[in-house]
Amino acid sequence: MINKTYLEVQQWASSFLDKNDQEAEIAYHLMLDMADFSVSDWLVKRQQAISAELFENYKQAIEKVTFENYPWQYIVGKAWFYGEPFIVSPATLIPRQETEDLVTLVANQIKKGIIPEDARVVDIGTGSGIIAITLKMLFPKLDMTATDISDEALAVAQKNAEQKGVNIQFKQGDLYEPLLGERFDLIISNPPYIGQDEVAVMSKSTVLYEPHQALFAAQDGYHLYCRLFDGLSLHLNTPGWFVVEFGYKQGEHLINEVNDRFKGSKANVYKDYSGNDRILLVKNEKS
Repeated sequence: MINKTYLEVQQWASSFLDKNDQEAEIAYHLMLDMADFSVSDWLVKRQQAISAELFENYKQAIEKVTFENYPWQYIVGKAWFYGEPFIVSPATLIPRQETEDLVTLVANQIKKGIIPEDARVVDIGTGSGIIAITLKMLFPKLDMTATDISDEALAVAQKNAEQKGVNIQFKQGDLYEPLLGERFDLIISNPPYIGQDEVAVMSKSTVLYEPHQALFAAQDGYHLYCRLFDGLSLHLNTPGWFVVEFGYKQGEHLINEVNDRFKGSKANVYKDYSGNDRILLVKNEKS
């Protein structure tokens, strides 16, 4: 029997993580998810005594994060994106803020009437489905398709879509392979874009546990972009838009590639929340 409050245990965990070179705020997020607390629940209940069972499970989770660099999101089986909880598993990437910025850019284009709110959209390499599902929740009239090469990732995405109550057509296959003969007003992708030479600067948890198929690409990270650009003429309507996330040093090279491979288009780079080049928006202006 222990006699500690939720807050005392969370504060211990935060200090423990910090002393072991882990992010201290993980303690807060992990506590809320494992206790199944909302933020308001936490404010009301944090001075209450934690149960012995939850304390032990929480302590084991903190140790797993600390000593094994295991992602806390995989422990609880969910991650937050655009203010919503989504199922994640070791078959899917953990959502990042940069991808929220991509969704915001697309949402703003729709709100401004630049991209139609009933556009035909495909999210290529959907992973856990966060981009497709979030946009469908924001704009229910979108005709949304999502693809992935991984059956395991698609199973997670389908569960997320069911939980959020949105209708999305999911297809399994490599890039445009399951989209033969189909054209779209908007093509979105957050493909693998990390080169193998960048492993040394990546977090240990990402390298050890997140799916490498969704992280790394050949040709210093550019391989899948080139394949995506080459398929635009067959799959993007006129007018049409292509939006993709990229590594912060890749923007200039990608603009040159898309101009060479997809004539008659106009490409612009947008920054993420931290001021880094992160999102490429291409408009198909061919007449």
